[in-house]
Amino acid sequence: MTTDTDRFEDAVAYCCKGYTVAPGCRGPECEHAEGDEEHRCEPSFSWSQCDSCGTTLGGDREPATMIPHDYKAGEDTMIDVSICTDCVIAWANGESPETWQQHPGDST
Repeated sequence: MTTDTDRFEDAVAYCCKGYTVAPGCRGPECEHAEGDEEHRCEPSFSWSQCDSCGTTLGGDREPATMIPHDYKAGEDTMIDVSICTDCVIAWANGESPETWQQHPGDST
């Protein structure tokens, strides 16, 4: 039987294949900083798809950075993304949610 945790982990593996995700803004290096050295991205509500698990449920989205597994220092291959709270917890603490919905109307 496939659980919500299994579905979540499969979705993250699919969406992030070849990348590790680091929650949080890269500060002055963030593409949204526009020269502001004190820049910090803030979480905000959004209906946009999570860049880590692909959920389309509305909720808080937080800044994060996708880093390729083959990253070499000095390369500009990191990508600024927006991820849901479930993914922040999963990437920061290794804890997958017990209940998860990918799309509105999914049964849990």
